[in-house]
Amino acid sequence: MIDRDVLQDYLRERWGDPQLRVSDFEEVPGGKSKETILTTVVRGTGETNRLVVRADRSASPLTSKATDEFAVIDAVYRYGGVPVAKPLLHEPDPGILGGTALISERVDGARPGQFFPELEKPQHHGPELMRHFATVLARLHTMPLDLLAGTHLDPTPQPVTAEALDQSVLELADMLAKGRGPDVASMQIAVDWLRRHLDVVPEDTPRGLNHGDIGLHNMLARDGEITALLDWELPHIGPIAYELATVHTAVTSLTTWDAFVEAYLAVGGPPQAVDRRTIAFYRVHKCLWLAWYSRAASQLYWSGARRDIISAGVSFDSQFRHSLKLARAVDSAIEVAWP
Repeated sequence: MIDRDVLQDYLRERWGDPQLRVSDFEEVPGGKSKETILTTVVRGTGETNRLVVRADRSASPLTSKATDEFAVIDAVYRYGGVPVAKPLLHEPDPGILGGTALISERVDGARPGQFFPELEKPQHHGPELMRHFATVLARLHTMPLDLLAGTHLDPTPQPVTAEALDQSVLELADMLAKGRGPDVASMQIAVDWLRRHLDVVPEDTPRGLNHGDIGLHNMLARDGEITALLDWELPHIGPIAYELATVHTAVTSLTTWDAFVEAYLAVGGPPQAVDRRTIAFYRVHKCLWLAWYSRAASQLYWSGARRDIISAGVSFDSQFRHSLKLARAVDSAIEVAWP
């Protein structure tokens, strides 16, 4: 866990200000792989800065590092048009702050909902929020990939082949088989359906930068406008339809999918990315990945590596919600393409 005094000393050294002091220090609940601290620092000049500090947790189901996040956020921030917090510092040495870390400015706004919209979703400005969401995604997905040079991402998009898709499905199936939890019929049905329908994703499907974990739970908003996209742990360059499939549940909890697609296309989103069959395929694929992720996070709890309330919640609630979400995605996909 990040120590307040250690952070204060660190910022004093990095900013060359021996009078700097940390006046507020609050850990944000949640976060399965990264620890997040909200803090306010007062400089020797009297200037006040509101900051967010993110550092790797010692036990995590993901291998991503906070320093990797920093480079991608910095590229997106400089690109412009995608609301992200201004990145300020990053620390690659995990021994200093307890993990590799990034520090950014704090942005005003509140999370409009949770990953599972049935638990929490916006009560006001829902349609406006989704229209702005469509605009933000279209801007992100059309970002020139050469701007990502210098990050850990390969700016050369790989072709989408049936062989590569099949390999990704088999890897998911293998990871699921190794995880702890009850057998769930929808998981095997999902694997079978995906392997039967590898051809629904065309090789020339548009590719671009994906946030990787986008949704109501990973954004800040105010009055129907997104003020920041958060938690850039899983960015990758790949099919844009994958990201659009990821947001399907959040979008349809607030508006119709057709209305969202219309808004996305109106501001420059690639038409090929919203192909109905491709979206159906990637919805099932993403939900299957989430089923694995929830099991992996649950295993940290049962093994004793993590004994916090968030890990307990994943073990006793989230993995079952993910199973239900997967079943719904499979059911919807069957309507689009069967057998």
